[in-house]
Amino acid sequence: MLLPLCLTVLFAAESRPSFTGTWKMDSERSDFGQVPKPASFVRKVEHEDPKIHVLTTFATPGGEAVTDVRYTTDGRENLNTVRGGEWKSNMVWDGNSLELTSKRTLNGTEVSTKERWTLTSQGKVLTVVNKTTTPQREITFTVVLNKE
Repeated sequence: MLLPLCLTVLFAAESRPSFTGTWKMDSERSDFGQVPKPASFVRKVEHEDPKIHVLTTFATPGGEAVTDVRYTTDGRENLNTVRGGEWKSNMVWDGNSLELTSKRTLNGTEVSTKERWTLTSQGKVLTVVNKTTTPQREITFTVVLNKE
């Protein structure tokens, strides 16, 4: 009775997708809502479960911005420094999607972010839905990225 359960858990873990690749924003399919759409958005991902390294470069009216962060997909808290501030994040699997929850303090205000990463089109399209919440408002946007 225990062996089939162990095999099911092992098979489920092995069949999860890899997010490794260089992903470039599909500007036509991305929806930034109230947020100005960046001129470019590229995300390079190195994923060897449970470790994931994400280097994101995007161009805004204020110039180019780069974030370089590392997570684990096992739910442990991960600390990263982004633009001088500390982010506390947890990443977990939800089926074949990844759920990322982050908290940080920005100018004395707590900001929380939830992202859902989903692969479609045989792993060639990465969709990231981001919901950022501050005490003043909530912003939701979707970035669709094509694998290069």
